[in-house]
Amino acid sequence: SASGLSVRDDQIVDEHGNPLKLVGANWFGFNNNAGMFDGLWSSDNGFTYDFPTVMYRWQLLGMNAIRVPFSFQDLYTKYATDKLSRFCSLPSLAEIAASV
Repeated sequence: SASGLSVRDDQIVDEHGNPLKLVGANWFGFNNNAGMFDGLWSSDNGFTYDFPTVMYRWQLLGMNAIRVPFSFQDLYTKYATDKLSRFCSLPSLAEIAASV
């Protein structure tokens, strides 16, 4: 396959046949009337508000998967955009690495 992942017996394996180890977290928010990942709206701190920064920090911590529970009702609900979009100061790559 294009990604190099396949299934062998009951395991997902990489292109070399090594079992894939998923390390991740559960991040709610699209299943509880929040309309976005929980916590992103809680501050203007780039470590916790900027989605790409949060994902990069998780990657530095060794995570390679995320479980996102959702409800169709929440996906179809129109939310006020003032809560969903706001500016934040972005940390440098060195600051991000030092934070984990």
